[in-house]
Amino acid sequence: MPKTISVLLRRELLKRDVELLDIYRFKDREFVRVKDRVAGRVVLYAPKIRLSSVTSREDLARIVDEIASALRK
Repeated sequence: MPKTISVLLRRELLKRDVELLDIYRFKDREFVRVKDRVAGRVVLYAPKIRLSSVTSREDLARIVDEIASALRK
């Protein structure tokens, strides 16, 4: 059974000690709210591409890298 993007994103973020809290979807953009489990910091991140358009592991890894780097700033 294929996993949804939120399940895949949650799994990949947990590998980096980042917890996926929410995904907000609007007509023109999406926001991902995440929490750094070590520092306890919460960040609202706007991905550059729609999460529904992620088709490969490379796309998913790139989004996870962007979220992790935004959280560490």
